[in-house]
Amino acid sequence: MFNKNFSFRGTVIPNPVLILFFILMVFQLPVYSQSKPFQIALVNPAQLHPEEISISGLRWNIIYGKNASVTGIDVGFINHTTEGLSKGFQGGFIGIN
Repeated sequence: MFNKNFSFRGTVIPNPVLILFFILMVFQLPVYSQSKPFQIALVNPAQLHPEEISISGLRWNIIYGKNASVTGIDVGFINHTTEGLSKGFQGGFIGIN
């Protein structure tokens, strides 16, 4: 069924770790003093970092997340940024900038 090359009946299955590594290398995210590389939020204020912090990497908003800005990947149901320039991919039902 599976072999060491991650194939299934001749179809190559991509390794999720390699995909994440590739995405982060493509963006080559800069490091800022008031920036964090990862954010996960259920609803604001039940989130990993406070809303005044910028995110440079991945922000995952399960229901609603709020941060200053996002550089990288921003996914969730309701995505809210309050200031600054956001760059990257944003996917969700509602995006507030």
